[in-house]
Amino acid sequence: SADMVQESKEANDDIIENNEQSCPSVEKRTRNKEDKIWIDYDELLINAVMKRPCLWNHTIPMKRRSPLIVKETWLEVKKEIDDKFEVEEIKKRWRNLCDSYKKARNKVTEYIPSGSEAPVNKKKKSFRYYDQMEFLNDLTTSRP
Repeated sequence: SADMVQESKEANDDIIENNEQSCPSVEKRTRNKEDKIWIDYDELLINAVMKRPCLWNHTIPMKRRSPLIVKETWLEVKKEIDDKFEVEEIKKRWRNLCDSYKKARNKVTEYIPSGSEAPVNKKKKSFRYYDQMEFLNDLTTSRP
């Protein structure tokens, strides 16, 4: 009976996979389109934000990361990467990158026993910009 359950689960998985292939979700299509637009800019964006800790380092005194300063800093990022983007688009993309980084990082830390010298698992490569975004470690990334 356990085998039967396993077989029907596998058959079910096949159906789900086939459905995904034949009918991609609208959201996924939009996301891929967005990814294509950003492919040339993601690293520029990461570097631009990294150079401006007021956008991600919540340990900086409030007076150095006031709403006005943060607003002006996002405008600098916009100029640095490409003026064609709206600040809101840039902030949204940054949030997406942070979310992807956090997910990838959680996967990595799941596999490393705490306090061990275990090598960092290959899993980390599941996110293209993992290494570039390691500056966010040990900080709760603030939402723009």
